Amino acid sequence: MKIYKVEEGFCDGAVMYHEFISKTPAEAAEMRKKIQERAALKQKRKAEQEENVARYVLITWSCMEGLWINDLFVTRLIRKRQKEDEQKKAKED
Repeated sequence: MKIYKVEEGFCDGAVMYHEFISKTPAEAAEMRKKIQERAALKQKRKAEQEENVARYVLITWSCMEGLWINDLFVTRLIRKRQKEDEQKKAKED
């Protein structure tokens, strides 16, 4: 039996050892940087999508109720709720 590849996590961690591929420390650092950038972009897109869904739900609900809500009001309401959630998380930490 022979080890070909060792990862930190289970099918999602960084490769710690690979028999056929070797990278310099600079290449490894560049790869980690790219992974972090992708994760940050993914998190940003996810937050933006949640905001869009919340706006859609609020506007749809208001239309069904026969109300007209300004889009600026909706954006401010969403940001206010996000700030409240961040403050709760900060208090919990």
